[in-house]
Amino acid sequence: MQDVELSRRQVLTTLSIGTAGIAGCSFGSSSDSPSGTEPEQTATSTSQGVESPLSIDAPGEYLRDESVSIRVTGAEPGSEVTVRATMEDGEGIEWSSEMLVEANGQGVVDLSKQAPKDANYDGVDPMGWCWSMQPDGSDGEFRTGWDSAEKTVRITAETDTTETVHKLQRRMQAEGVTESSITSDSKGFLYEPAGDGPYPGVLVLHGSGGMPLRNWARLLASHGYVTLSLQWYGTDDITPTETYSGVPLEYFDTAATVLRQRDNVVDGPVGVWGTSKGGEAALLLGARFDWVGAVVALAPSSLVMVGENFKTSTWSVDGEPVPYIPAPDRATETATSDESGVVIRKFYEAAVDQASEEAIRDATIAVEQTDAPLLLVSGRDDQLWQSSALSERAIRRLEDSDVSFPYEHLAFENAGHAIGPPHKPTTQSMKYGNWVYGGTPAGNAEANAKHWSTGLDYLERGLKTEG
Repeated sequence: MQDVELSRRQVLTTLSIGTAGIAGCSFGSSSDSPSGTEPEQTATSTSQGVESPLSIDAPGEYLRDESVSIRVTGAEPGSEVTVRATMEDGEGIEWSSEMLVEANGQGVVDLSKQAPKDANYDGVDPMGWCWSMQPDGSDGEFRTGWDSAEKTVRITAETDTTETVHKLQRRMQAEGVTESSITSDSKGFLYEPAGDGPYPGVLVLHGSGGMPLRNWARLLASHGYVTLSLQWYGTDDITPTETYSGVPLEYFDTAATVLRQRDNVVDGPVGVWGTSKGGEAALLLGARFDWVGAVVALAPSSLVMVGENFKTSTWSVDGEPVPYIPAPDRATETATSDESGVVIRKFYEAAVDQASEEAIRDATIAVEQTDAPLLLVSGRDDQLWQSSALSERAIRRLEDSDVSFPYEHLAFENAGHAIGPPHKPTTQSMKYGNWVYGGTPAGNAEANAKHWSTGLDYLERGLKTEG
């Protein structure tokens, strides 16, 4: 890599997956298909005009964080079956995958049990058909979009002589989940489960990209939480700052109050689910406010880092900056670039390396004061900042403090910065624009799938478990 001169805003402006295009690009659920839903299946004809013997066994619809297995029956034993999956993303770009699989002795192809002979992934992977999808004529991230309640996934099974088609409806939220805007005291989008409740409340915090994580919030609402996807900086009159510099932690406190005052929200603790800079905020809130009942921090920093302006902390309390790690000397030259894109991780590594022991001590978030279930999630190949090493700092502090609340760090070897809800195409997830996020398609897919259920479990333990 060669050093490259970057503007201050360039270096720090997209240090998260909190942009509209990345956040919430998920694809699956945690509940069974609705009862009474019949799969929509179209059988085509062979060249002799005979109806296809092939049949695809899959649900008719599913919530997007559910693992969906594809099973084909009716093939000749030992024959080769091509299975294709196709869908459009939120921008109308078509994504598809193709798997060549040998039917077993019963003429069955089961992608949850069989490794394809030829595919864009290796080994047995029930959701490989999903995350291995490639875009048609685009090299950008898969964008879920939030303008529709469901999308159609087309599954085709084909042999040399016949084919059949099955259509899945990928639901973006559970039935009855509603959306509304919050514009008083706080800004964001509120997602509420069906019924009167009361339900636990959860704040969802975007990263430095600045866009509310609407898809994440409505998926959490599908699991029984009144969820506020908060916008914590911006150029309007409601958000407290225009950039992520000097953002008052009181703003989050107010948002929690707004949430708790709703009639359908339990009068109790509130969960905080944040990513990147929002993960840093989640750790700070857990350490400072007793209303926090659970923390899920994705790709976070356990040290308060410098804000977007390179001159002060990202956060403030009572108008004073929260102690932070300053920008390193020659800050704009610590970001590097080559043909793969811009790598920001070196900026943060240099900042920590150059910081004094006193600065590190003061900037360290007191995670031991959280007193609530705490989950940290990171990718060891995170190229935006060293989230695994920073999460390990928090774990060591928790171990040294001998806390009584549950905590855990899920670190994924081949994952990068773009960790989010599961079961989405990840073949383009290693970059966003010119910014390198890291990981591999398989590694990022694994992190997405495996952290999600654990995060839901931590919310459950902190917000729904009595006693």
